[in-house]
Amino acid sequence: MLSFREVTSFWERDFHFYAAKLRQFRARKVDPSLTNRPELLQILRRDGVVTVDNFLDQTQVQKIVDEIHARTDLMTTRKSPNIVKRNARYLMLEPEKHLPSVSVFFQSELVNGLARAYLSEHAILDRPAIQLKIDAGQECIVDFFHIDEWRHLISAFLFLTDVGHCEAPMIYLKGSHKP
Repeated sequence: MLSFREVTSFWERDFHFYAAKLRQFRARKVDPSLTNRPELLQILRRDGVVTVDNFLDQTQVQKIVDEIHARTDLMTTRKSPNIVKRNARYLMLEPEKHLPSVSVFFQSELVNGLARAYLSEHAILDRPAIQLKIDAGQECIVDFFHIDEWRHLISAFLFLTDVGHCEAPMIYLKGSHKP
């Protein structure tokens, strides 16, 4: 069970917001010893983005694709409370409950090790989700340049089809992670 404390005043709410905002600028201690791929950490620090070709082998990718296709009904009919429609996309929250094959990505030592090395040794997976865009032609705010969060975070994406830098479904502005 979770308990939440209600913020009782405008001042208290603003104080907590600005205190959290200021904490983002505190010095982080990047620790390359927390990842088994320090060369990727170096690229992440420099560019704010790193790509890993062939992260999973074709058999693992096909298993995930097959499992997702078999459960597409879950996404479009939203028969589970873990599925939400956000913007022009469907999000499956806590995907490992419905699609066990995706744990190879979400529990990956490479992804989690980079997160710990870049953010903190205490970094944990926050919002695992599978995103499905099926409303072709619909645009939404996340289709345009935007800022995901103002606090330190890492987003990791696993594309299930071959994409190159020119046809990827996402564009990242290298260096935009720096203040």
